[in-house]
Amino acid sequence: MIRQLQQGDQEEARRLLFEVKAGLKDHQWSERYPNEQHLLLDLGRQELFGLFLDGRLSALMTLTQDSAGTASCFEWAEDQLFLKRMMTSPLKRNHGAAQHLLQFAIEFAGMSGRSGVAVVTEQKNGIMQHLLSKAGFELLAERDIEMSERNGHFLAFQRIIGVPTPFLLE
Repeated sequence: MIRQLQQGDQEEARRLLFEVKAGLKDHQWSERYPNEQHLLLDLGRQELFGLFLDGRLSALMTLTQDSAGTASCFEWAEDQLFLKRMMTSPLKRNHGAAQHLLQFAIEFAGMSGRSGVAVVTEQKNGIMQHLLSKAGFELLAERDIEMSERNGHFLAFQRIIGVPTPFLLE
């Protein structure tokens, strides 16, 4: 089940963030990003969504209209929904959790009257690129970005609403 997270989910979201970051090696995320403050802001803005498996928060993502951060370095249609900070528990990887989150984001964007879903990921994040491609996202642009929290070569992807999703979820 995927649902919008509430204040009561704060500790479980925090646990997931630290669990995910502890297992990362060469990744666009750093010690400073994302952090607990990002989760609290997303939660307060009602932009944090979680996938619960076996009664436990197993994956989460932020769905926002805000193009701040690396997304601000690309040009987008004004009515995009931005998917940020998607993470899956190391215990639930390769079980379709990320595909479920992407499908939910596409459906949520459509129900919200958005024309598409936008995602920015680092070039070396091949897993995310594969997931996005599999879900019908198209590469729009790429560029080197130097920011206080993140530096690297980033790719901008977009999924237009109304185009059928290539993969089927069970």
